[in-house]
Amino acid sequence: MKVYFFLVLISLMYLFPLGRESKACPGQCTEPWNDSTTPLVADTNNCYILINYKWRECNIGGQIVREVEITSIDLITGGNCENTSPQAIMNIAVKSILFHSSGIFLIDNPTIPYEITLYIPSCWRFQSQNNSTTMVSCDPDRCCTTNVTMQTIDDWPQAVNQTVTPSNPSNCSGLVGYTCDYICNSIDVPLNEPLIPWHYDPSILCFQMCPNGILNLKDFTFQYNQETIFVSYAVLRNCPLPGGNNVNMQFKILHIQIIHRNPNLQNRSSYEILHQSTRRMLKNYLNTTSNYRARVYVHQCWKTFGSLSPNDLSMYACQPPNECCYGDFHVFRINNIDYAVRLGNAVIIEPNDCGANICTYGCNWLKECIDGQPWSYCDLLNDYFYLLRTGALEQQITDNQDQFFKIKKQTVKNNLSFEIENYGYESVKVQIFDEMSNLLASREVNIKNGESIINIDFPERSLSNGVYYYLIMQNSKILDYGMFIFVK
Repeated sequence: MKVYFFLVLISLMYLFPLGRESKACPGQCTEPWNDSTTPLVADTNNCYILINYKWRECNIGGQIVREVEITSIDLITGGNCENTSPQAIMNIAVKSILFHSSGIFLIDNPTIPYEITLYIPSCWRFQSQNNSTTMVSCDPDRCCTTNVTMQTIDDWPQAVNQTVTPSNPSNCSGLVGYTCDYICNSIDVPLNEPLIPWHYDPSILCFQMCPNGILNLKDFTFQYNQETIFVSYAVLRNCPLPGGNNVNMQFKILHIQIIHRNPNLQNRSSYEILHQSTRRMLKNYLNTTSNYRARVYVHQCWKTFGSLSPNDLSMYACQPPNECCYGDFHVFRINNIDYAVRLGNAVIIEPNDCGANICTYGCNWLKECIDGQPWSYCDLLNDYFYLLRTGALEQQITDNQDQFFKIKKQTVKNNLSFEIENYGYESVKVQIFDEMSNLLASREVNIKNGESIINIDFPERSLSNGVYYYLIMQNSKILDYGMFIFVK
């Protein structure tokens, strides 16, 4: 018995020598690793996984070196993970790391090629505990290295070059007590094509297709509440839609991933994340054009991965095709301020059942969440979308509207008279824009304290009946903004 124990001890000392910490995969940087605060989500073969990783960045000889090491992979129960090989799971995990790499390292302009080096233990096994299964490395000192040049092309992350350095030895034999799989030879990053680390099925889009339609996938990263959120969405152009709103574009979010989670946030609402992501999707596309009209689709129910609680990590729509709510919006920019004006009421379909343990209802963070009375995620289409810019400016305008200055009537006659509520201002600048965001008039107007009437002298052109926009400022301070209907 003592001999057997001694042999086991010798074997363990070979794998994990006493007196030193397992150094894991060696890298070029000497700075401490940053542990991921949020696992990344991927799926393959109907097997959903959470990838845990650590990352660091350093400057060596004037060159930025970015390193990532995959530390473990959690398998989501209820899928097809038991019939999915460790090699296939690791392959999709690598794609997910690369797909989100610009968000991991907060790269400002990913359209410029950048290098990512992945260090991956070469031998992996499944470890089951407390009704959960995790892929863990058998020996973190035996590693394969993948160096990838990443670049966002046509709004989608792509690998443009790859170099794989296999570990030595190239198998997992000799590891005591484990059945391990060698994964280095299976890492195959496709080059010069969009990396999609999750199942993408065009049928979930709810879009009304047409022969001349142009479908594109896009992504962007934004900061919200000190968190980094990565959003992928689809946009369909050149498909005019019925309804009289001149809408010829369609949008839908495909996937939301929180990359750097703020641990100080409590009771994060997935509804809030989807709402903020949808607003920024419209703002993101506005960077390519001055204005557009779009139909925005939203599924009633979403599934979340990770915490499966209000602290959501990643979100996917989880309903069958053609079960979307939608709203039409006019999105435009005036004086470097972005607006999304809803054109009529949104079409809302309330879900009968989101499916226990599969999908979740939303919960509007603007109101108190009451157990048993959730909101459909579709309700966000009726929530505040007017001003797409966020932060202090949004709060400033909201405060001003509530306290100091407010347009009381939105239908104006021939003389362009606005009835206002005013407290404390003596003169303002009023600007009028048409539906295409063209500036039609800009006037300095004297006003009275209390209720007043603003009359705009409008000699430039004769307005036709229709919808227009106003912006009222004092110096650079915005007092009010909105849409009005002109009737002769």
